[in-house]
This record gives sequence, structure tokens and C-alpha cells, in this order.
Amino acid sequence: MKRLLGALEETHAHIEKAAAKAGRSSHEITLVAVSKRQPIDKCFAAYDAGQRVFAENTAQELLPKAEAFKASGRLDVQWHFVGRLQRNKVRKVVPWIDLLQSLDKISLAESLEKELGGESLDVLVQVNLGMESQKGGVCPADAVDFCQHLSAFKSLKLRGVMGIPPRSDAPRSFFATLKKIQEMLATQVDPKCTLLSMGMSNDFEDAIQEGANMVRIGEGIFGPRA
Repeated sequence: MKRLLGALEETHAHIEKAAAKAGRSSHEITLVAVSKRQPIDKCFAAYDAGQRVFAENTAQELLPKAEAFKASGRLDVQWHFVGRLQRNKVRKVVPWIDLLQSLDKISLAESLEKELGGESLDVLVQVNLGMESQKGGVCPADAVDFCQHLSAFKSLKLRGVMGIPPRSDAPRSFFATLKKIQEMLATQVDPKCTLLSMGMSNDFEDAIQEGANMVRIGEGIFGPRA
């Protein structure tokens, strides 16, 4: 676990360096530890080292981990969902998560609204920055219109956008596009759309340079996945 603790400290150091380079404070950037396919003991170790925000991309992994955290008395953990959420898994996932980062379909919004029953849930709209068929997300050109339609769902609280650029040596142009979309949402849809979730283990420093205030890091903290 010493390697994990060192990796977590190193990640925070890189966040601070990237933020300072951009003239920003690292305190405005949330580190989300993506724990998919990682054992629970590593998740506990990260929590015990001070990490509080975790993310999973399947209901099959989220539920047992969230239950294990609760049973262990680690109650102030926050769970985000970052994968494609199937409508038949909404009932299982909703009670555990603080933020859904991957909303991209009106049909999913309808299922969430029905399940929430008047309670609220913070959501981000996922944008498919490279229009890749294997990834979820709305088309960048349709993002503002899609978000405007979400105003009909009273239980869903739109807080911003999430995106994953195509694998390339130059992700910053995609990050810049997502930043522009977030700014349009804040001015045209809801001023509370302030969250910009972008950047992972291999590119989060570039993402911070382009305005990310939430970065999602998995292997950079936990090491290779099983």
C-alpha cells in the first residue's frame, strides 16, 4: 500500500503544479479516484490516506464497494457514476451516488426522474468529444439543446459536463471544446453549470490547463487494473 500512498501524494503534487501553471488554485480541483476493477483494500487505503471521492462505471462494482464502505464505518465517502448507466440498473445505483457524470439520453433522464420520486440528483451531461461510436455522450453541437431539454426534469440538477477525448497526442483542443460548452451552459441554461469533468491519468495536467475542475484518475493512483 506504500506505492498507492506515494502515487496519491504524487498525483496531488501534479495537480498543484498544473494549477499553479494555469494561475489557478488546486483547491478548486476535485480529484475523483476511479476505482473500477480495483480491490476493496486499495480503496480503503486511499480513503484512509484522505481520498473521499470515488467513481465506478458499473452497478456490479459500485454496489458491493459502497456497501463495504458503509459497513466499515467510512461514511463520508462520495460515489460518482462515470459509465453507461443502463435503465434497468437505475434503481440499484441511485441510492448510492452523489453525482452521475454520464447522462446522455432523455430516456435515461426519464428513468432517473421516475426513480427519484421528487428527490434530487446532481448530474453532468457526457459529451462525445470525438464522436466515437464506442463511447457514450451527446454530440458537441447538440449539447446545449440537450441540456435545455433537461429542464423538464425537476429532480435532475444539471451541474456541468464530462468528456473523454479520443486517444491522441493532442487532447487540449478537445478539452478547450468542452470548456466552451460548459461556459455556454452556464450562460444559456443554468449558472450552476460550473463543473467541468475532464482529464484522466495520462492527460489530466493538460485538462487542468484548459479549465478542468474535476479530474478522474484510476491507474495513476491504484496501479494497473485486474
